[in-house]
Amino acid sequence: MACSKEKESQIREDMKEYYGKTIQNRDELLINNQELEAGGCREESKIKDQEASGCREESKNNDQEAGGCPLAKCKLPRHVTEALAMVHPDVQAKSYGCGLPVPELLEGCHVLDLGSGAGHDCFTLAKLVGETGHVTGVDMTEEQLDFARRYTDYHRETFGYSKPNTEFVRGYIENLGEAGLRDNTFDVIISNCTVNLSPDKKAVLGEAYRVLKSQIREDMKEYYGKTIQNRDELLINNQELEAGGCREESKIKDQEASGCREESKNNDQEAGGCPLAKCKLPRHVTEALAMVHPDVKAKSYGCGLPVPELLEGCHVLDLGSGAGHDCFTLAKLVGETGHVTGVDMTEEQLDFARRYNDYHREALGYSKPNTEFVRGYIENLGEAGLRDNTFDVIISNCTVNLSPDKKAVFGEAYRVLK
Repeated sequence: MACSKEKESQIREDMKEYYGKTIQNRDELLINNQELEAGGCREESKIKDQEASGCREESKNNDQEAGGCPLAKCKLPRHVTEALAMVHPDVQAKSYGCGLPVPELLEGCHVLDLGSGAGHDCFTLAKLVGETGHVTGVDMTEEQLDFARRYTDYHRETFGYSKPNTEFVRGYIENLGEAGLRDNTFDVIISNCTVNLSPDKKAVLGEAYRVLKSQIREDMKEYYGKTIQNRDELLINNQELEAGGCREESKIKDQEASGCREESKNNDQEAGGCPLAKCKLPRHVTEALAMVHPDVKAKSYGCGLPVPELLEGCHVLDLGSGAGHDCFTLAKLVGETGHVTGVDMTEEQLDFARRYNDYHREALGYSKPNTEFVRGYIENLGEAGLRDNTFDVIISNCTVNLSPDKKAVFGEAYRVLK
């Protein structure tokens, strides 16, 4: 049952009073008879939580082994216990969670802790992410944030880092934007006995989703920006690249679907880097393809050329423009009075394309370039500065299939079309 605004505000104030002022260490933590109500959920006993995760409180002596949480029956990896042991005893004493929500392979990650309290889990993770990683703790309780900040330099020195890799910000986990946390920022999000205290858990999960990086996007940027350097290295067969529930099992299938088969590499030149042996293109298109720089052709990862007729003077948008192959081809077809914009999320490919702007302007005999390349996600063209009712034509070549949110892609395409 949803809380009223008044109820929600009162719950927050009770939490801040209890965790910020009432209890001063773990021994004072309320875990049994008294019940703390939040969002219709009661934290009747932390013992139940421990049982559910396979952990029981057998002895207070075991607290030190697990950084303040009784984990007598939970065997943690050595590198985790070593990290826990490096957390300052005063911070361990103010750890009010249970266990440690720690995934594997954290080196170099950016981690967010929802409800970071006195910083116990953040400092533990600061060791696990290493000096190249970063941990952000967000909490609504100023007293706990102040406490955590006082131990930032201690842990930096203990870990041997040149600068701190932790920060603690004040905010509500239901609205991380107010704390200054932006979209697609964090690799990992943890929370330790905090979400259960929120009066609006749906908002918490929504905000967590917003600030998490899209791993699909990161994989795409890594693969197309750094892993492959030319068309010959393109992944087309055995390995599968999964995005949004769709698998790009084989580019060959795409070629067959469009009536194109790869019969000979010699045919690539005819079609600007794509095997189009069975597709007869109009002469003006093949002439435009022939004017594209060979280095750009080598980095063309699409199939065919999505080119409509009668482009003279048009403003065209290419979704997922990559190294600029299709954009430079269309630059010829739209003429000097037209314009082509390529949008891509991969900075390496955008930089590559921009280096060839002047080459194609000169090759086409134009007084100024009629191509531009902007960084952005095809699911949110507004962030790339693309306005409503701007383009006459939109093309995309083997890119929409890689998007995890195709509905958003089509919605944005509709918005920017004239």
